[in-house]
Amino acid sequence: MGCVLSSPRRSRRTPGYEEPTVLASQTSFTVNEVEALYELYKKLSYSIFKDGLIHKEEFRLALFRTSKGANLFADRVFDLFDLKRNGVIEFGEFVRSLSIFHPKAPESDKTACMPLRLLSASLFCPFVVFALQKSTSLVCHHPYLHL
Repeated sequence: MGCVLSSPRRSRRTPGYEEPTVLASQTSFTVNEVEALYELYKKLSYSIFKDGLIHKEEFRLALFRTSKGANLFADRVFDLFDLKRNGVIEFGEFVRSLSIFHPKAPESDKTACMPLRLLSASLFCPFVVFALQKSTSLVCHHPYLHL
């Protein structure tokens, strides 16, 4: 008779996953907020390609309910979120990019990312506004983003 070694089951994580505690320490989000963002990220990243990464088509689908055709606005915002410039948004990039919109984000972070802040002031905020309820669950108040 042989001995069977078993390892604890690991939960499936998306490529580019970073621990919520690490991201919370590097952003304005709490650990609970990062965990809520991860749930949203999973829905976005599996909406078309099922690979755990957000592609431009998935980003467009989330914003405008269509992944067809180019959209200058969505493509530019996507490019600002794609910090590694590899054509996809990983979870860490997603959280770090959204962090500048957090009410408690330091002013230095907001001014360091001026293109995204200017975009948010004029176009982005009406399209994607996240509110964290007392239960720390993430709710999206976007008329087209129902994930």
